[in-house]
Amino acid sequence: MEGRGGLQSRENGAKVWLLRFFVALGFVTLLFYFGFSAFVSSLQLTSCDTQYSVEMELLLDIHRGLLVSPNTNG
Repeated sequence: MEGRGGLQSRENGAKVWLLRFFVALGFVTLLFYFGFSAFVSSLQLTSCDTQYSVEMELLLDIHRGLLVSPNTNG
């Protein structure tokens, strides 16, 4: 009887460790997901800021060109 009880407690211990492993794996996966999504969104914000500044420079160049153009042609 004692041998069988020991085997059963060993099986329960293995189940507990397996459950702990999957809980930890899920936690690490969530941390990785949220960290990666924050990293990607920060990249998108940076690229949007860069795109915005490039567009603003282009508009300023066009504006300057329109202001300067009549003086050089005329």
